[in-house]
Amino acid sequence: MPTIDIPDKICPHCGGTRWTVTVLKSNGYVSHVCFYRLAENRKKWRATEKGKELTLMYAKTDSRKRILEKYNAKQSSKDLKAKLARNKYHRDKLNDPEKLKACKNKTYNKSVIKLADWIIRKYLVQYETCLKVSDIPQWLTELKRKELLLTRQIKNKKNGKDN
Repeated sequence: MPTIDIPDKICPHCGGTRWTVTVLKSNGYVSHVCFYRLAENRKKWRATEKGKELTLMYAKTDSRKRILEKYNAKQSSKDLKAKLARNKYHRDKLNDPEKLKACKNKTYNKSVIKLADWIIRKYLVQYETCLKVSDIPQWLTELKRKELLLTRQIKNKKNGKDN
């Protein structure tokens, strides 16, 4: 049932111009019903006992169908693992945000210790140059990594730590 706007036809119910169009297949009769009246009638019907029952039944079958379609579709195990990981992430985000924050910090700290490429590029963009991350070549990141490793070693020797 499409909803159309007929500017010449004004509804006596609400004074609007939005109409829902219904075409009967048997005789080709076209009826126009006020969009807002139809929505009110639908809301009233859903408030009845039969309406509540059918709405719940439809919601249950609809969700079951979606679940079955999801698992019946042939997906690679890699896709399923990624989907499960995303679901776990969002579940942890809702239930235990501190655990998620600790996990993120642990991952970030590992990247800082290993001096990952993205950490070095971020450092260069923020503090050293006025370049964009995409403009920094790989050889520059390698040089900066060597420099940072040397400064770390110097600091560790100065503080008495042998690494």
